[in-house]
Parts: sequence; structure tokens; C-alpha cells
Amino acid sequence: MLISLGLIILIGVLAKLIFDINSIKTAMPGLIGARDQALRDLKLSRNEGFKLQKNLRQSKLLLQSIEDNLNKLNQGTAVVEDNMEQIEDALDS
Repeated sequence: MLISLGLIILIGVLAKLIFDINSIKTAMPGLIGARDQALRDLKLSRNEGFKLQKNLRQSKLLLQSIEDNLNKLNQGTAVVEDNMEQIEDALDS
């Protein structure tokens, strides 16, 4: 009697293990697909990050160039104003 009860419990445990294994086998393709999609998304995110960093560097360089040109323009304007004052002073004399 005890042996048959032990066998019934063993059969139940084996049935549960077989059921669990089949469940895992069924879930694996979906999990593998999700993992592969996550890896693709990560790669795209990294590429997008590199593109954004490159654009930021280019924007900073462009901004620096604009500031340099603005400074040159301001210096040129100051020279023209000084020349105008000298011309006006010469005409007044």
C-alpha cells in the first residue's frame, strides 16, 4: 500500500515536470523573439545616440563659427564708426 502511494506521488511529480517542460518549450520562441527584438532596439538606440552626439558637436561648431563671425562683424562696425567720427571731425575743422 505504501509503495503504491509512493508510486502515485512519483507519477504525479513526473506529470507535473513534463507539463512544466512543455510549457517552457511553448514559451521559448516568444521569449527568444522578445530578446532578439530588445537587442535590435538597443542597437538602434545606440546608433540614434551616436547620431545625436554627432549633431550636437556639429551644432556647437556652427554656433562657435557664428559667434566668431559676429565678433568680426562687431569689430568691423567699430572700425567703420571710428572712421566716420574721424571724417566728421575732419569736415568740422
